[in-house]
Amino acid sequence: MRRLWQGDDHEIIDPADRLVARAIETRSNTALERAAHQEKPLTERDIAAAIARRSAGVEDCGPGDNHQ
Repeated sequence: MRRLWQGDDHEIIDPADRLVARAIETRSNTALERAAHQEKPLTERDIAAAIARRSAGVEDCGPGDNHQ
């Protein structure tokens, strides 16, 4: 798990704000994990689609191209 603060930095946070900081850190970590999980399947789908297009003889489009 990624931490927003390291080691002794935890002591720098005002005790009244530690609960809030921990909640923000938890939400941030959850969002990062969700994004990482979603990126992998998307990449695999893109590769599979590109292979299928190439097998079908369809020309791949480059970035910014809008061939259909």
